[in-house]
Amino acid sequence: MSDLQCPVTILLVPSLDADRGRVLAERLADRRLAHVWTSTQAGSLQTARIVAARYRLMITIRAELDELDSDRIASAEFGRGPLARAGDVLTELADLHRGETVLVVSHPGWLNLVVPALTRLRVEPVAEPSLIEVIADADDWVCTAWKPLD
Repeated sequence: MSDLQCPVTILLVPSLDADRGRVLAERLADRRLAHVWTSTQAGSLQTARIVAARYRLMITIRAELDELDSDRIASAEFGRGPLARAGDVLTELADLHRGETVLVVSHPGWLNLVVPALTRLRVEPVAEPSLIEVIADADDWVCTAWKPLD
């Protein structure tokens, strides 16, 4: 991102059951979401569809947002590594959504690995499921909130 671009606000959540997905959608009413990004996995797709339907938003589905575990991290599947691939997709969405707020639905392992690696946490992570807020501009990725959804 160039220095002249507005920051993007990225809200990140783990996949949720349908009831919690609806509660999340209501909770995000004042956030003026522009787009929803999600992993390819069923739980994330369900959560993304609930929120997207509530606000009539488009969804982008990306495998780079799929859950990470020790077996997948160690496998050759990732080539450049999961953090590099996750960083690439987050940089892509930041470039596409400058000045906007977007929702990313992923998974607990992905969130717990990727968010601390790409940001300077200003709060301690808490038990999941959580709503995480990251502000990204040309110079920095900063985690400004990591709060339980309940």
